[in-house]
Amino acid sequence: MTTNMNEMEVYMMTKPALATNTKKTYHKNYSNLLKLLGSDDVHSIDPQEIIRDVKTIANPNTQNMYITISIMLKAFFGKSTSQLLKHRDLIKENIKTRKNKNKDMKMDSLPDYEDLKTHTKQLLSEDDLRGYIINYILVRFNTRNMDLDMVVTDDMANYRALGKRGGENVLYVGQGKNGKNYYYRNKYKTKNTHGAKAASFYDVKFNRAVKRYMEQEREKGVSEVYLLALDSGERIGSESNSHYINKYTLDGMTESDYNKISVSRVKSMEDYGILKTISENRGTSIPTLIEEYSLSVKV
Repeated sequence: MTTNMNEMEVYMMTKPALATNTKKTYHKNYSNLLKLLGSDDVHSIDPQEIIRDVKTIANPNTQNMYITISIMLKAFFGKSTSQLLKHRDLIKENIKTRKNKNKDMKMDSLPDYEDLKTHTKQLLSEDDLRGYIINYILVRFNTRNMDLDMVVTDDMANYRALGKRGGENVLYVGQGKNGKNYYYRNKYKTKNTHGAKAASFYDVKFNRAVKRYMEQEREKGVSEVYLLALDSGERIGSESNSHYINKYTLDGMTESDYNKISVSRVKSMEDYGILKTISENRGTSIPTLIEEYSLSVKV
């Protein structure tokens, strides 16, 4: 082994294409695994000893990571991995069972899709314009929290400068009786895979609500209107988005719960179009939506 380098560092030298965050995850879990094993390396430890120690970890996802790292390193150093591979299969079955049990529990506790729409309408009737806009976008466009960190404008030149030619998420509210609204996303989780997203839509109630929201915010003397803002109109920090948004959602639910409710409407192939729309809106593959978000489909 190369001097002053541990086995994981040597292995990583052969994987230059791995993402930085993936490498960090492997290094962190490798360090924790060494502590668990009480050893300076993994590849020389007997597989049964590794399995015995990993079984003491309560979280099966952590177990899976530790066994995967052990398999990687043993294979790299030419050691047998058959026992570890068999045990990892058992862990994966345990993860599936646990996930399906959690889905059943979640299905019983979450409201249905109509409740989300009713909550959104209720916010509008109460003149909670920011809450209404947040929920409208969460429900209609299946977004994550970071997608809601946006500039709101009625100036098309500003929309284009910040959106298509810039790096912001921007909501443009159309002008005139039947003005079209535009929603441009530069900042969302899978932007690097799917590119920027642009949507146009007509909705008179939404249009009017956004215009009134902008009027309220401009009365504070702000130069730019933000959807997620402090009482002063100042943009909130991105690290506060989740807590901020949950103040407006039904029962304080997360955006992930909202998406689970939306995806779980799909019961059969007749509803496939809904799933396709959610996939395009969120920038998430259909298989991932089914496995990770559908509460009505068991993995």
